[in-house]
Amino acid sequence: MVKKAFFLPMLLFCLLGSAGCGETREEAAYYEIRVESRILEGAEQDQWLLGAQYYQGEPVSLVGELISTDGARTEMDVYLQPEGEERRLLMEGVSRDFRSAQWYLDSGGNCFIPQTDGVIRLDGEGRLLYHSRTDGVVEDICELGDGRIILLIKEGRSYRLAELAPITGVVSWIENVALGNGSQYIGASGDRLMLLDEAGFWHVDLKKGTRTLELPFEGTAYTLQGKAADFRTEGREAGIIWSSGMEEQLVRVNIGEEREIIVVRGMNFDYTHLNIKEMARRFNQSNDVYYVVIEECGEGVNVADYRTETNLKLASGKGADIIYGHALLGDVYSMVENGVFADLTPLMEASGMKEEDYFPAAFGWRHEGKIYGVDLIVSPHRYSMNKSLLGEGEEVTIEAVLDLMLSLEEKSLFSGWNERIILEHYLLPGSEDLWGIVDWEEGTCDFRGELFSKMLRAAKRCANDYPGIVEWRLTGDFYNYMTDAEMEEKNHIPAGILFDDGCHGAVYTQYMMGINAGSENIEGAWEFLAYLLGEEVQSEIPYGSDFSVNRKVFDKLAQEEIKAGAVSLYYDATGKGRLVFKGGKGGEDLTQEKVEDIKRCLEDVRPLPIRPKPIITIILEETEDYFSGLKSREEVIDVLQNRVQLYLNERGKKK
Repeated sequence: MVKKAFFLPMLLFCLLGSAGCGETREEAAYYEIRVESRILEGAEQDQWLLGAQYYQGEPVSLVGELISTDGARTEMDVYLQPEGEERRLLMEGVSRDFRSAQWYLDSGGNCFIPQTDGVIRLDGEGRLLYHSRTDGVVEDICELGDGRIILLIKEGRSYRLAELAPITGVVSWIENVALGNGSQYIGASGDRLMLLDEAGFWHVDLKKGTRTLELPFEGTAYTLQGKAADFRTEGREAGIIWSSGMEEQLVRVNIGEEREIIVVRGMNFDYTHLNIKEMARRFNQSNDVYYVVIEECGEGVNVADYRTETNLKLASGKGADIIYGHALLGDVYSMVENGVFADLTPLMEASGMKEEDYFPAAFGWRHEGKIYGVDLIVSPHRYSMNKSLLGEGEEVTIEAVLDLMLSLEEKSLFSGWNERIILEHYLLPGSEDLWGIVDWEEGTCDFRGELFSKMLRAAKRCANDYPGIVEWRLTGDFYNYMTDAEMEEKNHIPAGILFDDGCHGAVYTQYMMGINAGSENIEGAWEFLAYLLGEEVQSEIPYGSDFSVNRKVFDKLAQEEIKAGAVSLYYDATGKGRLVFKGGKGGEDLTQEKVEDIKRCLEDVRPLPIRPKPIITIILEETEDYFSGLKSREEVIDVLQNRVQLYLNERGKKK
């Protein structure tokens, strides 16, 4: 009986002759994965779902029901529940100790139960035939069409394959197949072994030891829904049964020509602060004009090559319609300055979107008062330190911080930071002109001053030492935020990030999204970005390290939390299913006063400037020789002076 069914439109970006990242738009073929879901018939109250799988070609559930033995409910009867048919008894009087495992039934009716140290086989009456031991945890079991039983075994963080002799229980390692890390599952397509992971469905050739990606997920809005119990594949179709008892049927079909394609190019879409794939799926369901395609770095593709390809396409006026900033390589500011990205200001005005409706961190790619990139969340990076470390009334400036670092006797300014991190994440990133070292208008630089020399000496002196006296805080939820009053109680003051005009909270810009100025569908690309910035999507951002960039959504969610009287937020792996607990951290509820304090922080948080990033990269490359002792400070400074001046000269020629 189908209890729930719906279709999820998904996209599969395929290459002609390649399963990796994309080629040109003209050479690409776009596909949709249509998904139909249903909840399988299974365990009811006081019963256990022991397993769910494809058995003799059809989905079935294995259900355990407790029975009384001498007044104690220590045993259970096991039933086979085919879809749409009567449940039938499989075994009687099986120990309830086996109820928590994921059972597997082979074609001969034999039951195999994976264990943390091997696999168990029961006979037809539920008696233990053997317990075969393995060095790792048996994560999954499947039977190939020729009757072979294959085990997926996890040792530490690595996976291995083995074959189980069903009669004797002897386990033989399959040595010639190398598997990756991350969640993965095995299944069968006839005599062929198939593997499922986040990249898609693979055919595993047990003789050659190779894997071939046959149905990719990369570039689609599709993601794994939990822990797979079993799956099957056939050509362009696949079925997955999840351990929750839900079945998904996947069918790959060509996208029709009734809508304009909008391509979003980036990386690691499953791990970003907002599930762009899920939002693309919803957008595609509701929009009759545009269809969003996700284009990402494919399995085995070099990340640097992927980013270089992104830059080259943009430079030639081609490429995806929307670019996620972390898919870019190098000088983003020059791209903005030279018109690679579309000015979003008129698009915002035409859609009625006002800049004042969002926190400043929402707009990080700017040039001459225009907006070229948007971010979807605020994830504030803040620092504080004990005010007694500075002189009475002394402000936290770059000079004061450097003097402090050079005067410390036993303590480091940062716990365990190496020299590169100190430069990249604290001393350099907040200043547009690198504390006066660079004159952008004149196209000149001067690294020979005392300030830069002190930076190098301070970074080297304080690197990799403990304990740190500056505290770093990623304050992205209502309950881990240090208010001004709490900071005062600790006798702390804000200590950065240091910008040209003082200390502020900061956000990084690698998750900015910009529209390719060469796109033929700029309006459609903006329609998707506006959708992501809208109240409905912004209201679903999972807290933990992120706030909404939408001021109205922030106010709404803050009032909901105050009303709930909550102090802790918890999410499942999908970011859904929030559990709220009263009491907890300090036993204090969220107050309006604290909300206003957080809001002042979000008004103050700003994106790090993007113009000096290429020079910071050069600094980090060249100073390695100084920090490792291969060159003197003076030698490194001379090399830096020449390299950065050359960069500025080349930049001036291109303008």
